Amino acid sequence: MHDAGLRPDEYAAYSVLFEAGPVTMTEMARELGMPVTTAADYIRAMQARGHLRRDPHPYDSRAYLLALTLAGTRAHKKANAFFESAYRALIRELPPLDEGATRATLQQLASSAARATASLS
Repeated sequence: MHDAGLRPDEYAAYSVLFEAGPVTMTEMARELGMPVTTAADYIRAMQARGHLRRDPHPYDSRAYLLALTLAGTRAHKKANAFFESAYRALIRELPPLDEGATRATLQQLASSAARATASLS
Protein backbone atom coordinates (compact mmCIF):
# COMPACT_ATOMS: atom_id res chain seq x y z
CA MET A 1 0.00 0.00 0.00
CA HIS A 2 2.87 2.39 0.74
CA ASP A 3 3.82 2.51 -2.95
CA ALA A 4 0.22 3.36 -3.81
CA GLY A 5 0.29 6.49 -1.65
CA LEU A 6 -2.43 5.31 0.74
CA ARG A 7 -2.28 3.55 4.09
CA PRO A 8 -4.43 0.42 4.41
CA ASP A 9 -6.93 2.25 6.65
CA GLU A 10 -7.19 5.05 4.10
CA TYR A 11 -7.70 2.48 1.36
CA ALA A 12 -10.70 1.18 3.32
CA ALA A 13 -12.21 4.68 3.48
CA TYR A 14 -11.61 5.24 -0.23
CA SER A 15 -13.18 1.84 -0.94
CA VAL A 16 -16.41 2.79 0.81
CA LEU A 17 -16.73 5.86 -1.39
CA PHE A 18 -15.66 3.95 -4.49
CA GLU A 19 -18.17 1.16 -3.93
CA ALA A 20 -21.08 2.90 -2.20
CA GLY A 21 -20.63 6.61 -2.94
CA PRO A 22 -21.99 9.14 -2.89
CA VAL A 23 -22.72 8.75 0.82
CA THR A 24 -23.06 11.00 3.84
CA MET A 25 -20.33 11.15 6.47
CA THR A 26 -22.60 9.22 8.85
CA GLU A 27 -23.12 6.47 6.27
CA MET A 28 -19.39 6.31 5.59
CA ALA A 29 -18.63 6.03 9.32
CA ARG A 30 -21.24 3.27 9.70
CA GLU A 31 -19.78 1.31 6.78
CA LEU A 32 -16.30 1.60 8.30
CA GLY A 33 -17.52 0.78 11.82
CA MET A 34 -16.04 3.93 13.32
CA PRO A 35 -17.19 7.14 15.00
CA VAL A 36 -18.19 10.02 12.75
CA THR A 37 -15.34 12.09 14.22
CA THR A 38 -12.82 9.53 12.97
CA ALA A 39 -14.45 9.43 9.53
CA ALA A 40 -14.16 13.23 9.47
CA ASP A 41 -10.37 12.89 9.78
CA TYR A 42 -10.29 10.71 6.66
CA ILE A 43 -12.53 13.15 4.83
CA ARG A 44 -10.24 16.08 5.67
CA ALA A 45 -7.22 14.14 4.38
CA MET A 46 -9.04 13.18 1.18
CA GLN A 47 -10.08 16.79 0.61
CA ALA A 48 -6.52 18.02 1.16
CA ARG A 49 -5.35 15.66 -1.59
CA GLY A 50 -8.12 16.76 -3.95
CA HIS A 51 -9.63 13.27 -3.83
CA LEU A 52 -13.04 14.13 -2.38
CA ARG A 53 -16.07 15.97 -3.67
CA ARG A 54 -18.69 17.28 -1.21
CA ASP A 55 -22.08 17.99 -2.76
CA PRO A 56 -25.11 19.36 -0.92
CA HIS A 57 -27.52 16.64 0.15
CA PRO A 58 -30.76 16.99 -1.83
CA TYR A 59 -33.02 16.28 1.19
CA ASP A 60 -30.97 17.28 4.25
CA SER A 61 -29.53 20.79 4.29
CA ARG A 62 -27.22 19.84 7.19
CA ALA A 63 -25.52 16.99 5.30
CA TYR A 64 -23.25 16.58 2.31
CA LEU A 65 -22.92 13.72 -0.12
CA LEU A 66 -19.31 12.56 -0.39
CA ALA A 67 -17.81 11.07 -3.53
CA LEU A 68 -14.37 10.50 -4.94
CA THR A 69 -13.09 12.91 -7.55
CA LEU A 70 -11.46 11.55 -10.69
CA ALA A 71 -8.07 11.87 -8.93
CA GLY A 72 -9.50 10.03 -5.91
CA THR A 73 -10.79 7.23 -8.12
CA ARG A 74 -7.36 6.92 -9.74
CA ALA A 75 -5.70 6.80 -6.30
CA HIS A 76 -8.13 4.08 -5.20
CA LYS A 77 -7.56 2.03 -8.34
CA LYS A 78 -3.78 2.26 -7.90
CA ALA A 79 -4.06 1.17 -4.25
CA ASN A 80 -6.49 -1.57 -5.24
CA ALA A 81 -3.96 -3.03 -7.67
CA PHE A 82 -1.43 -3.28 -4.82
CA PHE A 83 -4.06 -4.74 -2.49
CA GLU A 84 -5.11 -7.37 -5.04
CA SER A 85 -1.49 -8.34 -5.65
CA ALA A 86 -0.85 -8.74 -1.90
CA TYR A 87 -4.12 -10.64 -1.49
CA ARG A 88 -3.25 -13.09 -4.27
CA ALA A 89 0.21 -13.64 -2.74
CA LEU A 90 -1.38 -14.39 0.64
CA ILE A 91 -3.91 -16.80 -0.87
CA ARG A 92 -1.11 -18.69 -2.65
CA GLU A 93 0.59 -19.21 0.74
CA LEU A 94 -2.49 -20.53 2.55
CA PRO A 95 -2.92 -24.28 2.78
CA PRO A 96 -6.14 -25.78 1.44
CA LEU A 97 -8.94 -25.12 3.92
CA ASP A 98 -11.67 -27.43 5.12
CA GLU A 99 -14.74 -25.29 4.51
CA GLY A 100 -16.82 -26.75 7.35
CA ALA A 101 -14.06 -26.42 9.95
CA THR A 102 -13.20 -22.92 8.77
CA ARG A 103 -16.85 -21.85 8.93
CA ALA A 104 -17.17 -23.27 12.47
CA THR A 105 -14.03 -21.45 13.60
CA LEU A 106 -15.23 -18.15 12.14
CA GLN A 107 -18.65 -18.56 13.77
CA GLN A 108 -16.99 -19.28 17.11
CA LEU A 109 -14.78 -16.21 16.70
CA ALA A 110 -17.79 -14.02 15.85
CA SER A 111 -19.73 -15.34 18.87
CA SER A 112 -16.75 -14.75 21.16
CA ALA A 113 -16.33 -11.21 19.87
CA ALA A 114 -20.06 -10.51 20.38
CA ARG A 115 -19.93 -11.81 23.97
CA ALA A 116 -16.79 -9.82 24.71
CA THR A 117 -18.35 -6.65 23.32
CA ALA A 118 -21.57 -7.21 25.27
CA SER A 119 -19.63 -7.64 28.49
CA LEU A 120 -18.12 -4.16 28.05
CA SER A 121 -21.45 -2.37 28.28
